[in-house]
Amino acid sequence: MKARSILSLALVFLSPAVIAQNTEYDAAIKKGLDHAKAARTDQQFSDASNYFERIAMTEKSKWLPEYYAAYYNFSPRLRR
Repeated sequence: MKARSILSLALVFLSPAVIAQNTEYDAAIKKGLDHAKAARTDQQFSDASNYFERIAMTEKSKWLPEYYAAYYNFSPRLRR
């Protein structure tokens, strides 16, 4: 019972640290999506793709930045 209480307390105190790490990643993804939604020219789409590529290089365990990098790389071709 005592070990279970200690484990519960550890989870309560460590949860904010895990959440704080994800907020930086989430903010970067949101910023990239905002720029990509405003993109109108091929260069702006390329910039959005490059932005997501940079996120993908730092967040190697995440697949979403690579997906958006590929999507916005081909997006101008799809709009024609």
